[in-house]
Amino acid sequence: MKYLLYCLIPLSLTFDVMTQTVFETGSGFSIIRPALILMVLSSVIFVKTPTWAIMGVYLYCLYIFLLIFASPDVFTSLRISSKVILSFLMFPFGYYVVKDWGRLSALNRSLIISGGLFILNFLVSQYFGIGVSDYTKSNDFLLGSLADSWNIVVYILLLMPAITLTERNDQLMLSAMFVVLAILMTIGLKRIAILGVLAGYTYYAIFLFRFSFTTVVKIAFVVLLVTIGIAANYELLETRFFARGEKMGSDIVYVLQQEGRFAETLAVWGEIFRFEQPIDVLFGLTPFNSVGNYGFQFGERQLHIDYNLIVNTLGVSGLIGYFLMFALIWFQFFKLKRGLVNAGTTVTTLTAVFTCIFAVQFLTSFGGQMYSFTFRALIFLYLGAILRLLSEEKRQLRGCDD
Repeated sequence: MKYLLYCLIPLSLTFDVMTQTVFETGSGFSIIRPALILMVLSSVIFVKTPTWAIMGVYLYCLYIFLLIFASPDVFTSLRISSKVILSFLMFPFGYYVVKDWGRLSALNRSLIISGGLFILNFLVSQYFGIGVSDYTKSNDFLLGSLADSWNIVVYILLLMPAITLTERNDQLMLSAMFVVLAILMTIGLKRIAILGVLAGYTYYAIFLFRFSFTTVVKIAFVVLLVTIGIAANYELLETRFFARGEKMGSDIVYVLQQEGRFAETLAVWGEIFRFEQPIDVLFGLTPFNSVGNYGFQFGERQLHIDYNLIVNTLGVSGLIGYFLMFALIWFQFFKLKRGLVNAGTTVTTLTAVFTCIFAVQFLTSFGGQMYSFTFRALIFLYLGAILRLLSEEKRQLRGCDD
């Protein structure tokens, strides 16, 4: 299992890299990844006794699966829903598999490999001219098929405190990776991604970091390097900034009026509150396939905001179930955390990282891409892994008390 933890996220990211560049989106190639992952998961998670949080995940996945057969386009709903379901199932997988520090180390190293792959993909895409630059539609900033995959970077950056727990001897390499990824993300200009990292590290600064002189110097040095990197690419950043037009303006009201996500929210929730088609409002009946539902307004594309996508394709019941699933996960975490007060720096780091990624993923959902497997798998994998490690810590403390 340790070797599987090494490979899972890097291989999934490799699949993302090859989509659109080597294989066509939505082709038979897209079935290979979910089929392989399902085979692995079925051999691990379905033979264990579930916790209440894991049972909540199973029930929500079952709800999605059953609704697939009510969809007017079963294949498309199945193809997209399989990514969502499998990312949810990473929660029990992480809980059952990452049961000691050796396996957390393997998982953390897979993140380091994934960060390296993202940077390598940028260098190769830039050198060979693979893809098209977002916003400017030129070749000034190329990432191949990962041009809209900044959430992977977001969670690699947010999980750095967890990575440093097991990879203390690689501080210099981790710092260099952090700097490069942060510079790339800033130039990428994805607002929700940047806001997510800023929110996460603000939380860490308040509840996790201990500001000794050495720590302040290290943080200042990393910030300085990121600033220098951004300044060195100022012309590129400025070009991309102005290419985004009004969406990067300071007039919030005007920005919202020009924002497609705001318009889609009004359309989706207006339909919900009118309650003209009760069955559709309650159950959606088109799991994760909103393409064309509002074609006259937004074209042939998926709804951008995850909450709009869920309520439109899984109904109000699906949205309530989604939040209940997370409520059960948080309840299990809260019970564990309450029994681990003053348990040490390691536990403090794990609880801070859990809280951070648990909260930030709700913010990420305003940017969409719920059907993107890799970064969602990363979130649920670590949520499950951290819960298991906290559970083991609590068990050991009880043993010591006895």
